[in-house]
This record gives sequence, structure tokens and C-alpha cells, in this order.
Amino acid sequence: MTTIPHPPHPLATLPQIVTSPSKRDGLPRDVEADLRVGGCMLIQEAGIMLELQVGCPTGRITTNNRPQSTMATAQVLFHRFFYVSSMLSFSVNVRVWRARVACSRANG
Repeated sequence: MTTIPHPPHPLATLPQIVTSPSKRDGLPRDVEADLRVGGCMLIQEAGIMLELQVGCPTGRITTNNRPQSTMATAQVLFHRFFYVSSMLSFSVNVRVWRARVACSRANG
């Protein structure tokens, strides 16, 4: 059995997930979930529109693709931001684009 030398860092702690700033500010749970999904979809669509998703010659998307990693990293940053900040205080659309730009710089 292989052991992990360092445990992975969680996206958020359980208390952060259960009582996010948005929930504390009165945003219904289902609305927060919809905004999170929508934000990730915007990040993914932006990456596709910017032709960041490069496929192999057969047309399939490869899993070791750096552009796909950039979009996934942007989605993680997007979620992490809203586990410490309320969606009622910041525009979800603005955070999507800022996460995307930050990741393209970091992975570029």
C-alpha cells in the first residue's frame, strides 16, 4: 500500500463549506450552488472560446493538457474565494474573469 507523504490540501474545511459567508449573509443554499456551477461553466466556456483546450490529433481532449489545467485551477480559485467571501459582496462574473486571468499568468 502506498502512502501519501503529505496529505492533500482540501479545497475548504468542513466549517467553511457548511457556513460559507454567503450562507451567513442569507443567500439560500440552492442559489449559492447554482452560482458556483454557473461560475465554473463560465470559466470552462471562456477557456474553450479562447481556444485553450487543445486536443490530440484524433480530436479527443488529453488529460495531461496544460490549458485544461489552467481552467481547472481557475475554477478552484473561484471556489476558494467564495469560501472566504460572500457572493452578495462581490460579483460572481468579475471573480470568474479574475480567476481565469490569474491562472493563465501562473500557468503561462
